[in-house]
Amino acid sequence: MDIDLNYVQAEDRLHLTVRTPQQRADWWLTRSLTLRLVEGWLAKLDQVPLPQLPQSPWRTALATPPVPAPRDLSQEHGLSLEFDAPRRSPAGPTAGQLPVLVAQLTLAVTSTDCKLTLVALGAKMVLMLTRREAHTVLEMLATKVREAGWLGTASLPPWLGEGR
Repeated sequence: MDIDLNYVQAEDRLHLTVRTPQQRADWWLTRSLTLRLVEGWLAKLDQVPLPQLPQSPWRTALATPPVPAPRDLSQEHGLSLEFDAPRRSPAGPTAGQLPVLVAQLTLAVTSTDCKLTLVALGAKMVLMLTRREAHTVLEMLATKVREAGWLGTASLPPWLGEGR
């Protein structure tokens, strides 16, 4: 799957292009929908824990069980982007395909993956993303939100969308 995201100033919207071997879909994301998505996605990632590691010999050899460290979503995010961070590329032509306005988004987050469903009039697409891929898409969205100047009333953590 290949995902492109560009801010279109004339529309004050994000143009999301998703390409799979089977199809290509172009979507418009509005400011309010995008801000709600980013904030909700962050909250869900923070609520749903990562999978537990299997028991290993060094863990069973400890006399007392280790005290779990507090959850650090910024660390998970940074590690996710270490080898597969979003890359900037110039906006490509739409090949005659006009974006459709997303009317509804649903997001389901588990310990290993995220399911993002985009629905518009007569169109629907389901994106299945690993947690690592989800962080990449979230970084893309947050970067564009910051570039578009959409953070008037919303706020993002300082580690998100800074293009590290």
